[in-house]
Amino acid sequence: MTRIQIRSIATQSLRWGVVLLAIALVVAPAFAQESSNAPRQPAVKNFPAAWVGYAAMFFIMALVVMVSLYPSKRGHQE
Repeated sequence: MTRIQIRSIATQSLRWGVVLLAIALVVAPAFAQESSNAPRQPAVKNFPAAWVGYAAMFFIMALVVMVSLYPSKRGHQE
């Protein structure tokens, strides 16, 4: 075999390898999914009342405002 023939075969092999790799990457997510293993439904049946969330937001906001307004302990020499 000549060099040109060997190079041609190597190039074709590389192309086929790239094509097969691309096909494998495209098809892999479909094979990764199991059709019988559907996602579970969430177990939370009773959601907390809306006022609980509002109370938590108010508490956090009040805490941030209190820390922001807290005076610094700088001395008179600064």
